[in-house]
Amino acid sequence: MSGTVTKRPTHGGNVHQASRILRKPLNAIVDFSASVNPLGPSKRVMRALADMLPVIRHYPDPECSALRYALGVRFNLPADWFVVGNGSSELIDTVPRALSIRSAAIAGPAFSEYAAAVEKHGGRSTLLSAKRIEQYRPSCGEIVRWIRSRKLQRRGVDAVFVCQPNSLTGQIWEQEELETILRAAHRARAWTILDETFAEYCSAVSIVPRLQHFPLVVVLRSFTKFYAIPGLRIGYSISCPSTAERIRRLQPPWSVNVLAQHAAIVSMQDRGYMDRSLAFMLKERPRFMESLASIGGLTVFDSHANFVMIELPPGWRADAVTMMLGRKGILIRDCSQTPGLNGRTIRLAVRTSLENDRLVRLLRKTLRIHTNA
Repeated sequence: MSGTVTKRPTHGGNVHQASRILRKPLNAIVDFSASVNPLGPSKRVMRALADMLPVIRHYPDPECSALRYALGVRFNLPADWFVVGNGSSELIDTVPRALSIRSAAIAGPAFSEYAAAVEKHGGRSTLLSAKRIEQYRPSCGEIVRWIRSRKLQRRGVDAVFVCQPNSLTGQIWEQEELETILRAAHRARAWTILDETFAEYCSAVSIVPRLQHFPLVVVLRSFTKFYAIPGLRIGYSISCPSTAERIRRLQPPWSVNVLAQHAAIVSMQDRGYMDRSLAFMLKERPRFMESLASIGGLTVFDSHANFVMIELPPGWRADAVTMMLGRKGILIRDCSQTPGLNGRTIRLAVRTSLENDRLVRLLRKTLRIHTNA
């Protein structure tokens, strides 16, 4: 179940690199590798950005005061519980240093960012990962036992990283299971870094409404995935004020630009956009999953986010299929180098119905042609 994290898979969404390699314009590439809301940014956000352009002559608010107040209203928490960063990636990088994390457990499968951040600041991380037969879903009991065993051995653990829903499989922890892990970490005097990047798609599983009961928990969130503004780079953490201040002190000055701050506020105010985005995903995701499952030999894992993880038939490699589809202008997320997964694993964003249908056709054709060859 456990192992030291050493592999460093690349991040998805690099359409600029793909454009250069494939010699295709950006508008000729369909990106299934980055799980961003297929409806695109709110139209209100686009108008607001145009209106805000004259403000770029000024420095941004270094405290992100208006946005933190808006987040406080949304989550019914004081503004000093929030730290706004240049994407949640800035906060992932800052947290291990701010909280003096030297020994971390990562509930996998998980992307490399957590381990890289811990190791960058002199720490070590251990992956607690489930097997395929367990649907790649780590056992709550095994994670709790690992935390307790470290405590009994007096080796200690400074933090546990958990993703809810999981950023690879899309699976969720039941509330009782998640809180069991949080309490076990608390008893071991360890932090829990809870990544809720995709939680807007399943808000009922969020720990934020009960966060005041867990003083050693830091929740990470992003405006990238649900609100479709990855190019503006903005995310935030939620934690008790003293913890938030420790994180805030280590941020570079003016790390969040004025347009990003304003776009984030307007995004949260557009309730119609949020409702449409959820309604679309609740309808399109199961349809997309059913279409993928119709391809012989393909395994489709259940998801509560805006992406689907699949496993190719035996004999196939994720990197080979990624290359084949890339030549046709289709980017997918090769997860074969992710610790805890196998070489046939791919993650696909849920995009528009037409784009999803095109991908299914190409994937079916690719597997059939090369299987018969």
